[in-house]
Formats: sequence, structure tokens, C-alpha cells
Amino acid sequence: LQYIQKRTRDARRQALQHHSVAKVDPTNPARQIIQLTTDGEELVRDWIVTAYETALNNGAAFAINNQLVWKQYLNFVKSWNVVATDGSGVNHALHTKQKELLRGIYQRLITLPMLGLDGLWKEYETFERAQSEQLAVALIEEHQPKYQHARSVYLERQRVYSTHELRLGRLATPPVDFEFLDQYGNVKVDVDEKDYQQKMKDEIELLAKWKRRKGYERTNPERLSSADLTIRIRQCYKDTVCCFMR
Repeated sequence: LQYIQKRTRDARRQALQHHSVAKVDPTNPARQIIQLTTDGEELVRDWIVTAYETALNNGAAFAINNQLVWKQYLNFVKSWNVVATDGSGVNHALHTKQKELLRGIYQRLITLPMLGLDGLWKEYETFERAQSEQLAVALIEEHQPKYQHARSVYLERQRVYSTHELRLGRLATPPVDFEFLDQYGNVKVDVDEKDYQQKMKDEIELLAKWKRRKGYERTNPERLSSADLTIRIRQCYKDTVCCFMR
């Protein structure tokens, strides 16, 4: 999300420099308003869409809290102003692009196990029915098995591990050995050995839970392609490193 926020700022800065016009504020004639041109708005949209796609293709689609990225992506595309700036009505080209992009996002995310998947599936059904009832029947029938499989994998994954057990919000702390052992690997004489053993046990148990998660993901329960499975497992290792990084 931080990467997307940075690219959004970069896009707006670029658009303001090269694709903006100054207009008089109707409420205050002495004041000017800087507005983006149509080209500037298109540049911002394209940069932000590219940023989302880059993030998703590099592991964000498979992160533990992936629903946050997907929902933010959906909300961004839904926020597009499809009314033509010249007041001639709807910009049909942009409106068509918006609908196609939304359909693509929905059809990708409903195949991924994530929190709130049921609600997103209902959103997708509503979206398709709003476009064409006849087409919606065919598309929903085609994608429902993929959604049901993703839902079953999500429920199975919850039985294998939970985000609470993995302690994702854990703050960086020194390793137990750093606090309790001297430079030769011996327990320091001025520490509580029981406290040391308990903390070592907790850390070993946490590491075992992360190993269980990695082992489960390597079985490819989502039936991903080789390329997507590689991204999924790589993201799993990244999550592990974040938890244990000192």
C-alpha cells in the first residue's frame, strides 16, 4: 500500500506539471484554481492502475491481508468520474474501460482465499446483473466453482494456521540468545534460566507455526500455476522474515 501511495503522489505531481490549467475560482475571482486536463486525469489513472498491478504481481495478491489491496483497488476504479468534462454526458470510452477493469478485478479476486470473500462474491454478482442479466447468468455460472474452491481453501487454511497464531503485529525484538547468552554461547550467570528457557520455547513454537504455514502453501491448495505458486511461496517467506526480522 505504501508503494501505491507513493506512485499516486508521483502521478499527481507529474500531471500537475505537464497537464494542468489555471482557472478563475467562481466564488473568488481573485483566486485561481489549478485543474488537471483530460490527459492529466488519464495519466493519473494509468499510473495508479499500473502501480496496483505491479504490487499484485509481486506478491500483494497473495499477502495475508490481501483483501485490503483488492478492496482499495476496486474503490479506486469505482471512483472514476465518467462524466465528460465538456458537459456532453457520459464519457462512453472511459465508462467501458471502467466496467472492463472492474470485471477483471472481480474475476481475479474471487479465485483467491481471503477475508470477506463472500461479500466480494455478492458484489460481483450485483455488478454483473447491473450490466446484463443474460450475460450475468453465464459469467456467474462460469466463475462460481472458482469462488467455491477459494472459499473452501480459506476455511481449510484457517484450520491449519491463523493470523493470530502467527503474531503478524509482533514488534521487532532481539533474539532470545542475544539477551541471555554470552559471546561463547553460554547462559549468562546473572539471568533467570527458567525465563530464558520459556522465551526460547515460545520462539521455537512460533517458528514451527510459520514452518507449518510454508509447508501447507507448498502443497498448492489453490491449484495455482507454477509462476503464481512461486509468487505465493515467495510472499510466504517474506511474511516470515518480517515477523522474525531483528
